[in-house]
Amino acid sequence: MAFEKLSGWVATLPRAELDKPYMSVEGVFYTPRKMLQEARKRSKVGKTILRNFLVGKRTNPGENVGAPATLAEAELEALAEARVRAVLARYPPDQPIVYVLSGVSAPDPEIRGGGLTPTQLLDQLAQKTPEGLKLIEQEKNYMLYLEELKKRV
Repeated sequence: MAFEKLSGWVATLPRAELDKPYMSVEGVFYTPRKMLQEARKRSKVGKTILRNFLVGKRTNPGENVGAPATLAEAELEALAEARVRAVLARYPPDQPIVYVLSGVSAPDPEIRGGGLTPTQLLDQLAQKTPEGLKLIEQEKNYMLYLEELKKRV
């Protein structure tokens, strides 16, 4: 049943999400595609992924234990930053880009980029500037949307 829930959830995700970090296990980030591969192999990591997917760390201790788990704030923050870094790594480091993360246009015109390079954006993340924090916040909001998809499976 756990594998079917994970598989069903992965099937609902936009294609662009399959190779972005989604869950960490023992300090290693796993994409939905890798989560499914590990679960299919029934490896030790795969079993942990399935358990965490269903009843892992919760933001609210009063949540229904049978419901899909939601990400804890610290984990959400780390994953959001890793996802932003993964997106930026796809572009030439010194070529200015207008950035859009997770296929969703930034709602705030200040964060639309307009010409920063991936290197400059990574610096913004490292320095925790308002711009860098906005990138992380946008990605966190998108990940919470992905969490909501779990409840529909």
